[in-house]
Amino acid sequence: MTTVVRERDVLTIFLTSRSARFRILGGVACVIALAVPVLGANPIMAQVATQISQVFILPLAVLILLLLCNNKELMGNQRANWLLNAGMVATLTGP
Repeated sequence: MTTVVRERDVLTIFLTSRSARFRILGGVACVIALAVPVLGANPIMAQVATQISQVFILPLAVLILLLLCNNKELMGNQRANWLLNAGMVATLTGP
């Protein structure tokens, strides 16, 4: 049995500010952001640390997206085209 998911349903679930998921994630983000100054850490150094961590995390996220977008079982006929693949490979390889 397959379930049909409409685009409107996805937008209603994930992209509205009234959804429980949005409010929970927003609350968690606020708690984490407020924890830095409450614990006495330097907010500027915390921002620098997060930017440095993104150097290592984002290429992994792009690689996972590249693999998922080209998975025939998962994407069917909606697989990534050559332009999207070229853009993701360019993102991975850098300047």
